[in-house]
Amino acid sequence: PILSFDYRLTQQAKLNIYVLVDGTWHALGFTGEQFEWDGVPVLGDISDVSADGQWHHAQVNLQGLLHEMYMPETTFTVTQVALAPPLESYVRCGIGGNGRGTQYWIDNFRIGPAR
Repeated sequence: PILSFDYRLTQQAKLNIYVLVDGTWHALGFTGEQFEWDGVPVLGDISDVSADGQWHHAQVNLQGLLHEMYMPETTFTVTQVALAPPLESYVRCGIGGNGRGTQYWIDNFRIGPAR
């Protein structure tokens, strides 16, 4: 039920996390904006994200967010995870989106039970 990872972001990095759950993409806000017309249900935001070039840890209760959105469903299957700029930011690359040379690092990515 828990999605967790370590990250290192530059201030320019604009991206969100997208999870394919039971055949439908869902967004988790990270450092990118999310636009209504993207057509992707937004589960919530990852809190306290720091884009300071240092390593940090992020953790979110993915199962809890899915339960809030889809009560009373009890089981969910995540088949894909993607890190990407929101559609609008991609269209505007370099103008409010990810410009050439933007960097970010992800490590210790995990979906599983709480530790």
